[in-house]
Amino acid sequence: MPEQTVAGRLEALGIILPSASEPAAKYANFVNVNGLLFVSGKGPTGNPKGKLGEKYTTEEGYQFARQTGLEMRTLTLKNTIKC
Repeated sequence: MPEQTVAGRLEALGIILPSASEPAAKYANFVNVNGLLFVSGKGPTGNPKGKLGEKYTTEEGYQFARQTGLEMRTLTLKNTIKC
């Protein structure tokens, strides 16, 4: 069985990674410190406000989390900032 990469598996599933969004203020999207990736200010596109169960359904919350996770996946270690 050939070795699978994350990118290859995502492609096989038809998942397209979005581009990382710009930070909302003058800070870095992410920082790599001793092999740990610290992510700041990430959330779903459109910046929805409200609570699950009140304004948003569980399915909408799932989609928000999925979208955020996919965007974070684009933040690879090769283009992080070292402290």
